[in-house]
Amino acid sequence: MNPSSSLFRKGVATFALQGGGQAGMFLAHLLLGQACGVTGYGLFAYLAALANLLIIPAKLGQDSIVLRQIPIYIVNGQFGLLRGLLAWTGRVVLKGSLVITIVAIAIAQLEQSRPNGGEWFITIGLAAVPLLALGQIRAYALMGLGKPVAGLFPEYILRPMLLICSAIFLLLRGVIPTGTEIAILFFGIAALSYFAGLVMLNNGVRQFFGEVATESEKKSWLRSGVWMLLASGAYQAFSQIDVVVVGTVLSKRDAGIYSAASRISVLIQYGLVALQVVAAPRIAAAYSKEDKQGVQQILRRVAVLATSFAAVATVPMMVIPGHILGLFGYEFTEGSLALRILLLGHLVNAATGATGFLLTMTGHERRAAVIIFVALLADFPVLVWGVSNFGIKGAAITTASAMALTHSALAFFAWRRLGVQSWFSLRSLLGRQ
Repeated sequence: MNPSSSLFRKGVATFALQGGGQAGMFLAHLLLGQACGVTGYGLFAYLAALANLLIIPAKLGQDSIVLRQIPIYIVNGQFGLLRGLLAWTGRVVLKGSLVITIVAIAIAQLEQSRPNGGEWFITIGLAAVPLLALGQIRAYALMGLGKPVAGLFPEYILRPMLLICSAIFLLLRGVIPTGTEIAILFFGIAALSYFAGLVMLNNGVRQFFGEVATESEKKSWLRSGVWMLLASGAYQAFSQIDVVVVGTVLSKRDAGIYSAASRISVLIQYGLVALQVVAAPRIAAAYSKEDKQGVQQILRRVAVLATSFAAVATVPMMVIPGHILGLFGYEFTEGSLALRILLLGHLVNAATGATGFLLTMTGHERRAAVIIFVALLADFPVLVWGVSNFGIKGAAITTASAMALTHSALAFFAWRRLGVQSWFSLRSLLGRQ
């Protein structure tokens, strides 16, 4: 079987799943915006962003470890290490996420000025952090096993369906939900999605027997995980911290408007996202066999397909951003300019290809971590300043610029260090090295 054709077919299947899931999630958020109002939707978006930020340190970088190591263990027939990795990772992430959740809840209890339910709103929502962290480990493990559809099912099919049903119920009830009710909804959906994914993972690893993990292996996983944490954690923080800053510096209403614009702009990245989850374990396996040409072939196909999709998807969103945002509600049209700015940043990101996964899947997570973490540290004060002085427009400009520059730096380093090109070019479009 042609690896490139296999990548394309699995990428199409994954993209179809993600496309359907994102369409469902988009509909769910439209209905939530109508059912909860702009302030209520802002509370939901704020809570989701805060929880997603907390699961970054809770995972300890082990999601990327299982994604990289599982295909290598399968290629080498090290099935005992595979089971040992999953068992050890689950225990470590559970302990870490519980500690982070307890600390976060304790801090939330000290806050007495939370709207719509006060500290209970934050406390109930943060209880979902361990489930979300373990859920991402489960998803990446299934992707490493070559089962991206099963890995993404809870997030892209089950969760949107649950949100849509909940939003319809709220609309039929005809009463704006309180912050506490929104938090209960958030926690309940996270719990159901986690347990559904757990069943799929157990079925996926049933064929592998034994559990072998030496102390040296555990230390190696943990050491690499620290750098993975800094790399993937800082990268994920880029997609969440802007909503948190807007909600903190401005208002939950502004967070709702900006979050809607951000959610729509990310749609043009789904071609890249769908291909990356299929390509990442293949890159790890090819690199472990010192197959540089194979790695380059994967990267070239990803860059061409991801950039083509992003370019086509950007056009209508640039032309009629107000109409698209208006689907959430009239007030959301205030985010039209922010949407256009964010689209430009995501278009550059798509054109740079699978840069982050390329470095972490080839053992260069330390340099990736340094680049991304430094970029995040530099971005945060500029983001706060931009939001304080220019509102959501400032958040969009800062976020789009930081993401584009960071991805370009990662692509340049990968080219210099590995000798492979991850970004889109006419040469890659024509199929040349």
